Order: sequence, then C-alpha cells, then structure tokens
Amino acid sequence: MSFWGGIGGILGWIVAGIVLGLLAKAILPGRQAIPWWATILGGIVGAFIGNAVAGSLGYENANGGLPWFRWLLDVVGAVVVIAIASSVWSRRSVPARRGKWNR
Repeated sequence: MSFWGGIGGILGWIVAGIVLGLLAKAILPGRQAIPWWATILGGIVGAFIGNAVAGSLGYENANGGLPWFRWLLDVVGAVVVIAIASSVWSRRSVPARRGKWNR
C-alpha cells in the first residue's frame, strides 16, 4: 500500500481538502479572496501539517474511536494555511497604483 492509498486515498485527500478548506474559510473573519483550488490545496496542506504535529506530539488513537485531537489539529493547520494564502493572494492581486507619488 502506497502513502496515498491508491485512487481512493487521493480522492479522500481531495474531499478532506474541500471540507477543511471551507471550514477554515468559515472560521476566519472577513472574506478570503482566494480561488477554489487554493482553498482545496490549503485544506490538504493543513491536514498534512495537522497530522505531522499530532505525530510529533506522539498522538496515537489508542482507543480506536474517532481521532478528535488529530482532526482539531487538521482544522487549525488549514486555518493557518488559508490565512497565509489569503494574505499572500490579496497582496498579489492588488494592482499597483500609478500616481504622482508612486512612480
């Protein structure tokens, strides 16, 4: 079994990216003017970050139930990534002002 888990695993990461990206955009205040693909990618990267942090903290789902702590870290990771992407994207998409003082 590969890291991605085949086509089902890739689709799972995409669905998780959509859910986490939209949840992160709902949590963040204001409007995030980033495209839909950046939202999905931010959710996927946030999930990777959340899983990496949970693993580095030694978290194991020993009881076999729902991994709430890991999911919480996934959401936090997605919020951070979407916030960074939103600030970078908004600076990138603002046209330069051409005026008397901005030459």
